[in-house]
Amino acid sequence: MFYALPYRVLFHDTMAYGTQHFLTNFKLQCEAREHLLFWRLDLCSAEERRKFDDIVFLTLDAFSRNMNSVPVGGRVAILLSVEDATPSSTRFCFRVVGEEGQPVACGFQTVATLSGRTQRSIPFPELTQGQQVLRERLCRPDFRTRLLAGDTASLFPEHVAQIGMRIARLPEMSAVPELVPSVKWETDQGGIWQDGLRGTAFLFPGTGSLAWPRLSLVLGSAPFREILAQVDELVRTNLGYGTLALGACQSADELAELVRRCSGIDQICNYLVSVYCAALLQERGETPDVIIGHSAGELSALAAGGAYSLAEGLDVVCKRIAALEPQRNAGGMLVLSAHPRRVESLIESLATSHLQISVINHEEQVAVSGGDNDLARLRDLATHLRIAQVLLPSQYPFHSKLLAPAVERFARLLGHARLRSPTVPVYSPLERDFYAEATSADILPFHFVRPLDYWNAIMQIYDLGIRTFVDCSTGATLKGIAERVLSGKKDAAVKACLDAELFGAPRGAAKRAVSGQADLADAKLAPANEGEAEGEVPIAIVGLGCVLPGAQNPDQLWENVKNGIDSFVDFAEIASFEAGDFLFRGNIIPDKTYSLVSGVVDNV
Repeated sequence: MFYALPYRVLFHDTMAYGTQHFLTNFKLQCEAREHLLFWRLDLCSAEERRKFDDIVFLTLDAFSRNMNSVPVGGRVAILLSVEDATPSSTRFCFRVVGEEGQPVACGFQTVATLSGRTQRSIPFPELTQGQQVLRERLCRPDFRTRLLAGDTASLFPEHVAQIGMRIARLPEMSAVPELVPSVKWETDQGGIWQDGLRGTAFLFPGTGSLAWPRLSLVLGSAPFREILAQVDELVRTNLGYGTLALGACQSADELAELVRRCSGIDQICNYLVSVYCAALLQERGETPDVIIGHSAGELSALAAGGAYSLAEGLDVVCKRIAALEPQRNAGGMLVLSAHPRRVESLIESLATSHLQISVINHEEQVAVSGGDNDLARLRDLATHLRIAQVLLPSQYPFHSKLLAPAVERFARLLGHARLRSPTVPVYSPLERDFYAEATSADILPFHFVRPLDYWNAIMQIYDLGIRTFVDCSTGATLKGIAERVLSGKKDAAVKACLDAELFGAPRGAAKRAVSGQADLADAKLAPANEGEAEGEVPIAIVGLGCVLPGAQNPDQLWENVKNGIDSFVDFAEIASFEAGDFLFRGNIIPDKTYSLVSGVVDNV
């Protein structure tokens, strides 16, 4: 959600300190931020007001950008969200939209809160809940990264322009702050974010989780074969093949051969098996308090959560398969055993590639999507650096821009189909929010191109209060991911769905029947070579350089350190007359700073 504040531009907004570009944006940002934090101050008791009086805001970083002019007297809407929140700091992100829906300005400010009495970090004043409700909905790259890179267009999609225009045009007597949707389909989920959750989460896997022999227990059960018979005609009408052949598979090899002949039948199998296993768990008495899907697993989660029936959801899966078909072999996916930041640096080093991080499972497992040639270059680089990696046998570069042509096709096929409000909360790692009543075409097609941060999703649900996580797959794929993410959380329990109590212990060694983007997610990747296994990873220093305040090179920096040279300068001493506009030595007062000490890099 956005915290939306209508505002009329005044003369002094554009003239203060004679710097229109900076201060106009800064004033708009402060107007929304301070209203959000302190509008209840008049209603507080004397004791509560004393707590507010002790708060000191410290700006850690900030940036703003003007986009279109607004005349004095013009009206705008300030749309405020937050990202990168911690207990004692947060980044405020703001977008300003004019009366005609035009982008006016945007910016961010990362702020920490200190106690004026102790000078130590303290929690934000009653904003912990607001940070969840108002969290920024952009996936990687985040708001700050996009703004610094000049990608302002992606910050103002049509929906944001329409919302801003409506707020800006409100009659002044009714112009009060309100929470408004930050994405087209969003409704107020403040109750969940504020009150939290308790109990159990069901985890629904993506397509690459089908594992033999536990899968055979499902395919061979009479109730599941009845389901296959009931939906056979629906699938045949959409895709030209039926589902009965799934029940006839006697081995992993037979299922793999069926997948080669019938494109997309693994997606259908994964959808039906996941929903069926969740139903068995509920018959056993395990009730989910929230449901989470991994990639295509969100379609199964929506069915289990009551957003649509089993048949309605299967129709969506069939349309998804049809929309993807023209993009078959448009690229693939490579899983690397490395931190996301290191993977980003590898991609950047390839310069001209069209690779992008598509899935983050946990802090040491990242999937990259891209064209085959680019993936081969990345794989060679990872091998050279002794980073373990696995090329998934995926026919599609999921969660990347390479699937953009499939978005419009999927939306067209979905038409006006609707999602009902789930009876059990369904959390979307791709949307970073809980599903609500919406048009399917407004959400589901964009999952083809939206990165998936499953690491963040599991932590979000844990932070909301969920302590038990149940993997509803046949291969315990998500169990391994959740255990890695929640390692160190002693109160968290993660378990697999298909245990001996549910189906009986299967015979034979486990074998993965179909591989996909979630394959190997629960296993450690093999080392690239024996040297890495033994911890012998050589490092070559190929260059060293720096430019810092008072130092133009490493040697000069070292001399400054040895000689105790302070390279900071005080602008209050250099330009004392101009400093008077900004500086106030003493108590903290509005629109002033207490120090102009800076570290300045020369000759850059």
